[in-house]
Amino acid sequence: ARFNADPEMQQILREFSLRGGQPAEHTTFTSERAAQLKAQSFDLDAMRAQGYGYERLDQLTMELLLGVR
Repeated sequence: ARFNADPEMQQILREFSLRGGQPAEHTTFTSERAAQLKAQSFDLDAMRAQGYGYERLDQLTMELLLGVR
């Protein structure tokens, strides 16, 4: 409930949604998935341009869980 009520956290989630952000499709480790990731190339410039919203959301979530937020 506190996560859903936190305006800063909800703003970050809205920004993800506006940019077309989606939850990760692959959340289970398999050797096949590991091989796919290893073979995949990433556009680092495009990734950097997206910013660090996920890291900020992670930090805010930890603060909430630890009771300092």
